[in-house]
Amino acid sequence: AGLVVTVTVIEGPSYRIDRFTVTGADESVYRPLVAPVQSGAVFDRSAIVGIVEALRARHPGREVEPRIERDPATATVDVELVVLPAD
Repeated sequence: AGLVVTVTVIEGPSYRIDRFTVTGADESVYRPLVAPVQSGAVFDRSAIVGIVEALRARHPGREVEPRIERDPATATVDVELVVLPAD
């Protein structure tokens, strides 16, 4: 007899992106990657993770640090992806 587990997921409120910026990288490199993530779009953490991974692939030896600030009062987030200098 197998084990059956039921999980109820209650999602929190949706947040919209207020500002989205990338620093430390050439715009020609990152612009195509971030096109789907614009101001006003619903915040999707998995989309941000995908962009971070793509930036890391295009910048070997450099770390990409996501900085996300939520504003519960306006249900918005500011997203900054910082491509750090190579060590």
